[in-house]
Amino acid sequence: MKTTFCVLLCLIVLVSGPAWANVEVVEAEAASNTASNTASNAGGEKSLETAEFIVSYLHMNRRCATCKKLEEYATEAVSTGFAEQLGNGSLVWRTANFEEDSNKHLATKYGLYTQALVVSQIQDGKEVRWENLKAIWPLVNDKEGFVSYVQRQIKSFMEPTEKASQKSDK
Repeated sequence: MKTTFCVLLCLIVLVSGPAWANVEVVEAEAASNTASNTASNAGGEKSLETAEFIVSYLHMNRRCATCKKLEEYATEAVSTGFAEQLGNGSLVWRTANFEEDSNKHLATKYGLYTQALVVSQIQDGKEVRWENLKAIWPLVNDKEGFVSYVQRQIKSFMEPTEKASQKSDK
C-alpha cells in the first residue's frame, strides 16, 4: 500500500512537472515584462497626467496563457482602433501589475480580484470616471469579437467628450 502510494505520488509529480515549470516561466516573463508600469503611445513614453483617456490592462503576479491572451488582444484593439488618439497623446495605453506595492491602490479603486481592462477619463490631471470592461473574459476565445467589443466600448466611453468638444468648436 505504501509503495503504491509512493509510485502514484511520483507519477503525479512527473506528469505535472512541465505544468509547474511553465507557471514559473510565465511568472518570470511577467516580472521582466512589467518591472515597472508601462504607459505608451505611438511616439513613445507619454505622461498619464496629460492624457484625456487611459486604457489600462491591469494584471496580477501570476499570469496564465489566457491572461496573456487578454493583454495581447487588448493591445491590438487599442493600437489598431485608436492610432490617431495614441499618436496625439489624448489616449494612453498602459499595463500595470496591481499586486505591486506601488499599484495596490488600483485594486482597491477598481475593485479588482483578477485581470481587468479599465478605461478612464482624465480631466485636469484627475480621473473623473472609469469603466471596467468585464465582458473581455467570455470573449477570450473569439479574437475578432474581443477586439470589436473593446473598440466599441472605448469609442462609446469617449463619445460624450468628443461630442461636447465638437459642439464647443462650432
